[in-house]
Amino acid sequence: MGLEAWVGANASIYKYDTAHRKLRLILTLDGEQIQVICVGCTRISGPFSWEKSHLLVSPRISAENASVSDSVILSDTLAGFSLECSDVVLTPANPYYLDE
Repeated sequence: MGLEAWVGANASIYKYDTAHRKLRLILTLDGEQIQVICVGCTRISGPFSWEKSHLLVSPRISAENASVSDSVILSDTLAGFSLECSDVVLTPANPYYLDE
């Protein structure tokens, strides 16, 4: 199941690990939760939480030579959220392990 199944979820930045440049975003929809783990984060802009999310992952295009870079962009255009990182992984949001 990908991000498309979570359109309309409430989104909230849960935790950022500075040592590993890893950000955890929690999506909540109909009482269910999923964790969006973003690794190798280099740039972020936007709100800390928002409703009715519509997150998309797309390759980052280099402005210098119009080629695809090694980074991806996790974004929600309507919310004004954008995060540049090296990878995005979806995992179940087990409340017992969220503090790891």
